Amino acid sequence: MINIDKVSNSNKNYKYKIFLSFFIFSILVLASIILVHLEFSKKNSIKKFKTESHLQSKDKTIFLNSFLQEKKDSLIAIRDNPYFREFASNGIYPHNTDFLFFTMMQENKEYMQMRFLDINGIEQLRFDRDTYGQSAYKVANLQNKSNRYYFIKTISLKDDDIFFSKIDFNMEKGKVQKPYIPVLRIATPVYIHEKLKGVLIINIFINKFMHLLTSSPIYNISVFDKNGFFVKNDNQYYDKTRHINKIFDKEIVSNILKIKDHIILFDQNIFIQKEYLNNQTIFILYKSKSEMLNKIREDDIKMTAIILIFTIFLSIPFALLLSRPIKDMFEIVIKQSDKLHEIATTLDKKVEEETLKNAKKDRLLQHQSKMAELGDMIGNIAHQWRHPLTRLSLILQNLKLYKSKDKLTDEILCDSLIKSNEQIDFMSNTIDDFKDFYKPNKEKVYFKIKDSFSDILKIIGTVLEHDNIEVSIQDTKNIEIYGIKNQFSQVVLNLIVNAKDALVDNSIVNPIIDITILKIKNNIVISIQDNAGGIDESIICDIFNPYFTTKKDKGTGIGLYLSRTIIEEEMKGKLEIQNINNGACFIITL
Repeated sequence: MINIDKVSNSNKNYKYKIFLSFFIFSILVLASIILVHLEFSKKNSIKKFKTESHLQSKDKTIFLNSFLQEKKDSLIAIRDNPYFREFASNGIYPHNTDFLFFTMMQENKEYMQMRFLDINGIEQLRFDRDTYGQSAYKVANLQNKSNRYYFIKTISLKDDDIFFSKIDFNMEKGKVQKPYIPVLRIATPVYIHEKLKGVLIINIFINKFMHLLTSSPIYNISVFDKNGFFVKNDNQYYDKTRHINKIFDKEIVSNILKIKDHIILFDQNIFIQKEYLNNQTIFILYKSKSEMLNKIREDDIKMTAIILIFTIFLSIPFALLLSRPIKDMFEIVIKQSDKLHEIATTLDKKVEEETLKNAKKDRLLQHQSKMAELGDMIGNIAHQWRHPLTRLSLILQNLKLYKSKDKLTDEILCDSLIKSNEQIDFMSNTIDDFKDFYKPNKEKVYFKIKDSFSDILKIIGTVLEHDNIEVSIQDTKNIEIYGIKNQFSQVVLNLIVNAKDALVDNSIVNPIIDITILKIKNNIVISIQDNAGGIDESIICDIFNPYFTTKKDKGTGIGLYLSRTIIEEEMKGKLEIQNINNGACFIITL
């Protein structure tokens, strides 16, 4: 009888040697490919950084110049107003001038202060605003500003010249106010019949402007002045307390402050652009976000891993191909071996095949189970996303309408961007919330119930206002509960949106959603009631069943089912529905 084990081991050893030889050769080739790839990747990264930084800088320059031109135009429009010129020249039309100043302040919510100073620096008219967006008011206590640098600079200018101050911070009682409030001053001398009458000055809140200027998906953007002191860095403002010498050595600092246009520091992925605020100079620093750099490194690692795996799998068929002649010889010898060995080998093979088949079936069942679970989660997310997507569509339509009517202002654009980001953040948080829902362990915290309603109304409040739906919240005790806030917010959103849909579908004349939060003995009772006519008693018992909906093509039947699941299983409470006072009332008991 032939020694099958010895023959088999010889066969395996030969295959192993062939495989090992080809694998080592492949590794050497792979190493060469990786080195070449890394070199090209580095060059491509530099080229990409240079292109993207120039494009980003160009966009910021356009944004900056647009902002400055808008403020110049506003200042010149006030200066050239006939009523203001008569007031500056002869002191007449004071009421008209007051109205002019007040109107301009109200129209431009970012205006902090608007003043007219005579040639001696004495304030003749002044309107103030304490915080961004508040109503403007006239100041009665006028001051002498003759020793302030912006007056001295402006009074010496020629007719039609504009003065821009450096970006500094608001001062109260001679001290810089904290938290820092960035302010920009723009001023022009007032000449009437070639005779100097005084100075017109506007102070501007520029926190939102600075936020937009330093916002970027791919760069961390900082701003510093001509002396190298940061005005804003890492989303924080500095009043000459942080210098660029904390980041760069002395020689680089000197080179940066001397640049005419821009400088690129490739080794640090930094691009610095010199910009001008009319007569002032600032520098904008663009640094690639660490997330982007990490992504490039991860891509390189992934590519290397893929090539390595490909090499390993490629080695196997080559080893089999080269060892085929020897394998044929071994097969001839093995066929002459004992019948028992053949039966045993055949039996082992059948057992192995059946084992593989069963393993494949198990993997297929696991995959189908995961896909079904994933489908449920995607359906839930789709239900939650429908309303934020509608809100985003409405914002875009409004922007298009403003643009078509030439009424699109920076304020409207900023407000729309903020609201859009809120919708996107909510959609992103929804994904996290659903993901957390399927985890066995969830973090619970104490939170105020009213805050959850307020957060939801921030997101869909405009939609409710658009449909003239009044929302009232009664919570005299500011009650707290213990649970997962985001999941509770999902329930609140589902119930409010269902009430809103019912009010709109039934064309209610004075639509109302009443929210009441009470503590009754040891229970907390939350009711959400509308006046949409209630729910048909024949289907009210089915309202929480999965996939049951009264909205025909608009609904999936998941929202209320998921809401009850969260309240009962996650928060150990109850969610019920009743028809009360010609409307539906959802009652949460915790």
